[in-house]
Amino acid sequence: MEIDNPLYTLSGDDLKKRILSATAEDALEIILDSSSPATLVQSFSEEDLFWLVQSIGPRDALPVLSVASNKQWRYMVDLQVWGRDRLNIDSVHSWFSLLLSADTKRFLNWGFREQPEITYLYLFKNIEVKIREEDQSLSDFNDDFFTLDGVFFVRVLNQGHEAFVRDFLDRLARHNLDFYHALLLNIRGVLADALEEEGYHFKSVRLAEKGFLPFEEAIGVYQYLNLQTVTENRYKITRKKDKTSQPLTNMTYFLPSIAGDSLFVSYMRKIDSPETIERLQCELAGLCNQILSADLQVVNDREVLKQAIQKAGGYLSIGLDLLGQGDPATRTDILDRYPLNLIFRLGYGQALERKWHAEKWLKGAWFKDAGLEISFWGQRWEGLLTGLGKKRPLFYTGLAEKEYREFESPDDIAHWDRGLEQIRNLDRLFAAIFATRVPTWTVADNDLTWKSLLLTLWARRESGMPITPEPVTTEEIKPWFQNLWVNKGGMSRIRQETKTSFLDWIANYTEPEEDILNGLANTFEELFEELEGEYRSVQAEDLDPKFVRLFRLKGRGNK
Repeated sequence: MEIDNPLYTLSGDDLKKRILSATAEDALEIILDSSSPATLVQSFSEEDLFWLVQSIGPRDALPVLSVASNKQWRYMVDLQVWGRDRLNIDSVHSWFSLLLSADTKRFLNWGFREQPEITYLYLFKNIEVKIREEDQSLSDFNDDFFTLDGVFFVRVLNQGHEAFVRDFLDRLARHNLDFYHALLLNIRGVLADALEEEGYHFKSVRLAEKGFLPFEEAIGVYQYLNLQTVTENRYKITRKKDKTSQPLTNMTYFLPSIAGDSLFVSYMRKIDSPETIERLQCELAGLCNQILSADLQVVNDREVLKQAIQKAGGYLSIGLDLLGQGDPATRTDILDRYPLNLIFRLGYGQALERKWHAEKWLKGAWFKDAGLEISFWGQRWEGLLTGLGKKRPLFYTGLAEKEYREFESPDDIAHWDRGLEQIRNLDRLFAAIFATRVPTWTVADNDLTWKSLLLTLWARRESGMPITPEPVTTEEIKPWFQNLWVNKGGMSRIRQETKTSFLDWIANYTEPEEDILNGLANTFEELFEELEGEYRSVQAEDLDPKFVRLFRLKGRGNK
C-alpha cells in the first residue's frame, strides 16, 4: 500500500470503519503499516476486533492477535470455546494454539490468571500425569509418556493435541519451573464438573454485558408479546453515556444485509441524530447477540452474524408496522419510545400467533377427520402449514436452495393470512360437500390433492354422474371435457358460462353469510388458469391417466 494513500489521513472511528469494511488483505496491511499497530488494534471494541480477526482469518491475523489486549483475547475465547454450558475442548485447543504462537510469554501468564478454569480443564482432559518414585527407572514408563525433569511423566490423551500440549508444557517449564511442578502435582485433583460450572458462570457474566445471555435467559427474546401489552406499558430507553470502545461492525457493515426496502432500514436511514444512531447501534448489537445465544449459534464467521441481523431486521419491520398501524407517518417516534428487543418480540409474536392459529384449526379440520395428509393441499400450502408447524415458525419460499426462512416483512405475514384463509375456506367447502358421508381413501390415493378432488367432483356432476370422489374414465368425461373449451384469438379458453356454472355449483354448499365463495374467487381463477395451461392443447381422447394431475382418472393407480 502506497505511503501517500489517503487512508493514512484518516484517524479514530473513520479509520476503524475503513478497516472493518476493507478486504482482509487491505485491513491487515493498514494495521501493520500504521505508526502504532498495538494502539490501533487495542482501540477496537472487543466485538469489532473479533469480527476483524475472523474476516482476516485467525491464523493470518497472528500479527493482530499479538498486539491485542488481554481483554480482547478473553472476549474471543469466551465467544468461541463454549457449546451452551459445556466446554468444547477442540475449540480451546485451536484458540490456545493461536495465542501461544501470537505471544508466548503473555499467553502463559494470561491463561492461568484470566482463564484459569478453561486452562486447567483443558489440561485435565488432555493429559495423564505420573510421578516417578525413587525405586522406579525410566523404563518403567512406556513410550507414550514423556518427561521434562525426570520426575513428572506426562501422556497426552488426544493425539491431535499432542504437539501443542508438549510445546505448551515445555515453554511453561522453561518460563517457571516451580509453577510447572505445582501444576502437574495438582492437576489430578481437579474437580472438573465444578470447575466447568464456575468457568461457565464467569463467561456468562462477561458476555451478558455484550448481550450474549445464557441460553436459558436469551431464549426470552422469542417470548410472545402482543400489541396491547406493549401500548399499555411505558418502557425506559437506556441512553448510553460511555462512547468508548463502541462497536462499529453491526451498523456499518451489516445493515445492508437487511432487505433494502424493509421498514426498519427505511426508518434507520431517516435518523440524523448521532445520539439516536449510537443508541440503536448498541441495541441492535445486543439484540443480535441475544438471538445468537438463543439459537445456540457458534459465532465463527460474519455470515452467522449476517443471518442474525437479517432475522432481527425482519421481525423489527413486522413489529414497527404493527405499532405504526401500517402508516409510515405514525412511526416517526417509535424507535424513540420502544427498545428494539421489545419491537422484535412484538414482530415475532405475529409469527407465533399464526402458528397457534394454524395448530388450533388443524385439530378440527375436515381433511384431518377424513384421514388425509397435509400433502392434500399441494406443495405450496403444504409448505406453508409445515413451516408454521415447526417449533419456531418459518416462512415457506418454495425455493429449492432455501425452502424455509424467517419472516422478513409485514407482507410475509399477510401472505400467510391469505394462504390459511384459502385453505380454511376450501376445507369448509369439502366438509359441506361430504356432509352426509365421510369418503374413504386407499393407498393409491396418496397423490390426491384438493385440486384433483374438486375438479373430479365437478366433472362427475357435469357428466351426469354421482358426485362422489371415485375416479372416472376418460370416456365418462369426454363429452364434458370437449365442451369445456372455446377458441378465443386462436387459443383455447374455458368457457365463461362453464366457470359461472362451476361457481353456482359451489354456491350450493355455502351460506351467504359465510362469504366462502368470495374468499375463494381468486383461488378458483388460478385453478382455471392452471387447467387452461395444462390441457388447452390436449384432446379428450389423448388424456393419459399417467400424466393427468388435475383429475382422478382410472388407470393412474386408481381402480
